[in-house]
Amino acid sequence: MENQAKYHVKERPYHGSYTTTGQGKRPKQYETSIIIFAYMAAALFGLFFFIGLYSFGKWVWTLIAGA
Repeated sequence: MENQAKYHVKERPYHGSYTTTGQGKRPKQYETSIIIFAYMAAALFGLFFFIGLYSFGKWVWTLIAGA
């Protein structure tokens, strides 16, 4: 009886080689907008932080001065 299971072994690339070269990476066209968005978000966060810090300081000063 003939062996029915034939194992064809050929060289296969590693997992990373199955994907195309650009897959899994963000496109170059978005890099500038992501940087601008990050700086704007940081500036807005800083603005809100200092407004809150000023308001809290004003509240503490009123609390101390009113006593």
